[in-house]
Amino acid sequence: MSQIRTYLDASVIMNAWKGQDDNRIIAMQILDDDHRHLLTSRYLQLELLPKPTFYKNHLELDFINRILSRAEQIADEPRITKFAVDLAGKYDLAPLDALHIASALVGRAMEFLSFEKPGKPLYRLPSDLMRVVALSTLAG
Repeated sequence: MSQIRTYLDASVIMNAWKGQDDNRIIAMQILDDDHRHLLTSRYLQLELLPKPTFYKNHLELDFINRILSRAEQIADEPRITKFAVDLAGKYDLAPLDALHIASALVGRAMEFLSFEKPGKPLYRLPSDLMRVVALSTLAG
């Protein structure tokens, strides 16, 4: 059985670490799902690692690094930045969201999971490019 190539927004990992009950459960189920092949990028590291590094939160750093080490890292490519600029201009994406979406698409992700609220520009991405899932709609 093939795995679902899944790119996680930073919000999924942050909810797994310190989210409210429903969000934390959903995030942990996704991280523990053997039917998913997780994808990551240096942009995700940039979003997740600086604060716990600065504040020397070693438990949080260990948690994040364990997740990132299990994931396939999409290689840094010059075309990701160009692709991100194009996507941001077309769908009004925030810069970091555009880099994540571009990385996910270059990495052939089938889905992009986020706890961002519905209505954010990242949900404008056409489903024929990649499925973008608003996990916040699953929490009670």
